[in-house]
Amino acid sequence: KIIILYRIRRIKNSPVGLQYSYLPYKLTKPLVQHKDKLENNSLYTLLREHCSINPTRTHETLEIQKATAKQNNLLNIPLNEPLFYVEALAECKKGPMEYVESYYRSDVFKFHITSEL
Repeated sequence: KIIILYRIRRIKNSPVGLQYSYLPYKLTKPLVQHKDKLENNSLYTLLREHCSINPTRTHETLEIQKATAKQNNLLNIPLNEPLFYVEALAECKKGPMEYVESYYRSDVFKFHITSEL
């Protein structure tokens, strides 16, 4: 079983991103009782407070994709507009805690990546 969260990210009430989060039900079941808090609170804060889990590591992949008809409608952008697509897996001490697919408008966002080797 999984919990699926679908969110539209906004800046000044303008849609700038879409995010799909998939959470393992066995780790995040208490979140269901607090779903009313998801609109105005950080997901990770709620997971920490109500599920006693914290991310310890993330794996992320960034690429460019063209907006689909559904995305262009939800984000109010032209069809085939380039979007940043970010796929991520967050882990906690108990294992995977969240798989995320995010789409961000490329005319609003830029990414800065720092790696320690």
